Amino acid sequence: MPSSPAISIITPTFNRRDALRRAITSVQAQNVDDYEHIIIDDASTDGTVRSVRELDDPRIRLVSLPGWKGANFARNAGIAEARSPLLTFLDSDDEFLPHRVSETLQFFQRHPDHHLHISSFETRKEDRTLPCINPSGYLPRKRWREALLTHAVFIAGSAVSVRHDLLKKVGGFDPGLRRMQDRDLLLRLGRLEGARLCSRVNWIKHRSPDSISAPREDYLRALSALIERHIDIARPNRTIVGYLVARTLLSDLRNLDWKHFREGLSENRSLPEFNFPLAELVTSYLAGKRIRRRILSSLREFSKNEIAL
Repeated sequence: MPSSPAISIITPTFNRRDALRRAITSVQAQNVDDYEHIIIDDASTDGTVRSVRELDDPRIRLVSLPGWKGANFARNAGIAEARSPLLTFLDSDDEFLPHRVSETLQFFQRHPDHHLHISSFETRKEDRTLPCINPSGYLPRKRWREALLTHAVFIAGSAVSVRHDLLKKVGGFDPGLRRMQDRDLLLRLGRLEGARLCSRVNWIKHRSPDSISAPREDYLRALSALIERHIDIARPNRTIVGYLVARTLLSDLRNLDWKHFREGLSENRSLPEFNFPLAELVTSYLAGKRIRRRILSSLREFSKNEIAL
């Protein structure tokens, strides 16, 4: 393997031995092999290290952390280890389709002036499959951050491919965030660069019971922490922030989840980035839906003349 592979694939993992095997197998099945797959084991206790070593694959670089540090620390450790000018990510419970790496390499070769690529994917949970397909096209910085704030694009850690130099400029992942770390990173990258989205599905997201983003608990606290870090875009878009809070509370009501609904009302009142009066939540929800619909329509229109990679 060359000293500088064409691309570095970074996978943090903690006690997901079997799922990790599936992720690694999906990388080994790629139709190109000029890559390094960096596995950062976050002090697993389920035999993960032994399982990876048994594969004896020279393209795999295993880094074992001496103690549990968290997924963001592990991702940053992988970034520091990476030898390629191009980085992409694969969460340990996800899997690449066979063309994922080759398409990513082709994209950066064809677009030398672009630094950030977001792919589309399928989400699978039990027997359900949800297509998460973005419009194809390049979004400049302002439009990209606006789309991120309004949740108008599908994102996830394994959708992100980025030039190493750009990632270094923003400092990698924030170890202080337990949730929404992908959106935070992309918002910070969006201060420097726009993003090119691709509509073709090239990986699969598996919803695991132990996924950090799965539980409803602490969602609004995580959203508040994200807003605090990006007040420059959140403050002039308070209506959208109110829409996100109201949407969460409305989901609790629809599910008759009174416990989380009451907790959500309390968090709305206590978290400094929120504190929406009830009337403002209602108006923000209605107005936010219209804003988000307009952005989605704009993205679809914008992508009509774009050619997906």
